[in-house]
Amino acid sequence: ESSLPPLQPPIQPISIGAETLVVRGRPKLVELEDTTNLYLKMQKEYIDTRAEKLQIEEGGDDILTTLVKGSDLKVSINNKLRAMSEELKGLRKRMMQQSAAIQSGMLFVIAALSAEENIVMKCDKVIETTGAKLSAIYDPVWELICHTESTGLEIYEIEVAGLRATCSQSHHKQKSRVKSNLAKLVEGAAMSKPRVDEVIEGIKNRTQCRTIIPKTIKPIARVIERVMLRHEEDLSHIADMVRYRFIAPSMRRVAQICAEFHKSLDLVVVDVEDGLSQSIRPESGGLRACLVYFYHVRDRNKHVCEAEITHARSEERDTKRINISDTPPPSSCNLINLNCPADSLNFGTERRRLPRRR
Repeated sequence: ESSLPPLQPPIQPISIGAETLVVRGRPKLVELEDTTNLYLKMQKEYIDTRAEKLQIEEGGDDILTTLVKGSDLKVSINNKLRAMSEELKGLRKRMMQQSAAIQSGMLFVIAALSAEENIVMKCDKVIETTGAKLSAIYDPVWELICHTESTGLEIYEIEVAGLRATCSQSHHKQKSRVKSNLAKLVEGAAMSKPRVDEVIEGIKNRTQCRTIIPKTIKPIARVIERVMLRHEEDLSHIADMVRYRFIAPSMRRVAQICAEFHKSLDLVVVDVEDGLSQSIRPESGGLRACLVYFYHVRDRNKHVCEAEITHARSEERDTKRINISDTPPPSSCNLINLNCPADSLNFGTERRRLPRRR
């Protein structure tokens, strides 16, 4: 339950064609996604029930009513919490079993990719070509923003400097207890998301910016894929299990969002990456965004979440990232035959793109 079991190939892979690899004997990714969503729903209900229990223990204005009804309610809530706790353990165990099976399937796919002829040269070519095309899209947009919003850019730089100065740490890694424990990483995200959602909703209303608040956490299969493909990273490097996105119409509004994080009493900012003033990630292909990493002040696990703040003009060009290369980079998840709708999962890219509203 606490960690993934050792990898044991369930059956030899069967190669069909040149680009498809089917691994039999493992659950579908959709099943894992459904289990995760059910776990998140149950975890939120568990948190609400605990809050209700705390409210009863603190009492109310009518002391007599509290004494008469409080004991019965407390017993009922305790029984409900115990039942929910057992159900959460069962769901967590099922998630880990499905995750282990998917990890085994990915192992076959990654092994097949590494054995492919000239795979490194092909990947380097895709990265170089894609980066050049994306830079041609995003660089002129940023130059236009700098030219037309110089005052707003100065305000933003001041806010980011102040936010960075108050950061509690110089990195955005999770606690070491989740280093090799996928169950604790998912549990921390599930407990943190309901609280953080409320705070982000408040920032959205105060800044009047378009905000994307995902209904669920980052897909577990994408987390497994990332850790397997990056040997220098472990689960403590996954800081975007709970993530949000702000799309601001101007640099002044970007600065206002940063100020909201700065003065929030419910959030503790641990790290800031200023990817607007300078592109900090070459793999982004010129896409600029400010990344704020934080946790909720009442979260005992101190699970680190991510908020991406970007300019609306860059967002307008963001849809052009799709199908810009004739030779898409290989992805271990995409090479598995899932027998599920392609638009229901997004493991080949870091973020899921939503269609623009007319």
